[in-house]
Amino acid sequence: MKYESIVDYVQLAARTIDAQHQSTNATNVINAFKTKQTGFALLATKRILGNTRTHARAITVEEIRLINRLARNVDPVATQTLIVVNLVAFYGGKRMGSILPHNGANASRLSRILRDADLTLLPDRVNVASHLSKTNVFAERIHTISIAKCADTDLCLHSQLSKLRTMRSTAALPNYRNRPLAEIRRSEHLTFERFVAVTQAIIRERPATPAERGKLTGQSWRRGFVACALQQGFTIEQIMLHGEWRHPDSVLRHYAVGNPLPSIPLARYIGTRTTINGSAVFVRPSPL
Repeated sequence: MKYESIVDYVQLAARTIDAQHQSTNATNVINAFKTKQTGFALLATKRILGNTRTHARAITVEEIRLINRLARNVDPVATQTLIVVNLVAFYGGKRMGSILPHNGANASRLSRILRDADLTLLPDRVNVASHLSKTNVFAERIHTISIAKCADTDLCLHSQLSKLRTMRSTAALPNYRNRPLAEIRRSEHLTFERFVAVTQAIIRERPATPAERGKLTGQSWRRGFVACALQQGFTIEQIMLHGEWRHPDSVLRHYAVGNPLPSIPLARYIGTRTTINGSAVFVRPSPL
């Protein structure tokens, strides 16, 4: 775990405590993040973790393509779901936990991951809306990105999502648009563990280095996105906005390490949406 992630969790705990005390009309609101004891604990954590963390291996474009070509399952809907998740995670710079549930996830956790309805097919792009994330735990805003249609079918989210929806309609999956994107059939999902196991079986492990693991992990897609975006000339600020990073150091020290990837189509624009009185308002467009 990164030091910045620990800070995020401590801040979340402080906000939760504040909310609980406000709801009970307490006069003395506890802010754990600002206490001396917590500050000293964070300083000690930073010293212990340092900058020597072994990073996740950054997935490459050719590995994304290979997964989409070789992924096979007796259930074609399961295969196509994996392909779409593969592309959404990479192009969106997504945390895999925001798309896929872990084994044994309860209904509350399933309600917090990406739904099929969060993806909007437009003639030239796919809009992906995220309502919750590690940096948007209380659903204070809707974060929307746009992923361009491209000619390469293997790498085209637009094409692969269209195919998945056709398959789901043919399979008569009830109300699939309001269900998790990872749902294969009613109450059965492509899980985080299954996704990693399948992709590790396709992509050969390479020798690890002091800075990078040899196997793919759940963070590999997010790291691969950063490397590709930097190669294309995206600024750190644009990358942070696209992937919902809060700390520039997280991008530079933990995600931008490794070889840059070849140029491929990414978002046509990056922006955030927020909700005001129930209406979605585009508050920060960044044309690219």
